[in-house]
Amino acid sequence: MRCFHLPRMMFTAALVLATLQPGCKSKSNSNETPFEKILATFQGGDKAAAVQAFIDSDWNDSPAFRDTSPLCSKESDFASMTNENMERLMKDVLSQSNSIRMLAKMASEKYKSVSDTKQTQRCNVKLKYLGEQLNRPDGLQVVQLIGKAIQQSASK
Repeated sequence: MRCFHLPRMMFTAALVLATLQPGCKSKSNSNETPFEKILATFQGGDKAAAVQAFIDSDWNDSPAFRDTSPLCSKESDFASMTNENMERLMKDVLSQSNSIRMLAKMASEKYKSVSDTKQTQRCNVKLKYLGEQLNRPDGLQVVQLIGKAIQQSASK
């Protein structure tokens, strides 16, 4: 006769209950924009795949970010936030901005070093569009600066 392993059963039950908790969302969000999926891949550590997806994907006809993204926050809203909310928002913005800058830099370096001018042009178009998406007049100034820098890198 086989005995049941109580610790294993408790762990399995806890795992099942955790997945049924209301408000818990999967890390894979079907509402993500194509660029947000690319950014998630990059942040997940698969940088080469993210750079390739950045160039290969056709996300130019859609916004780079959802309206709920910290990168879409407005400077006017930022001024009226509590210190705690400002700190939380800036932590998210800086984290995402850093990943975006690294992704843009890696894409730029990869495609500007090859002799294939079509790929280089395609990369520049993607970088320019991404920069425009970040450099919105009503956006946070730090995000605007990153957008301008990405646009300038596409112009070189």
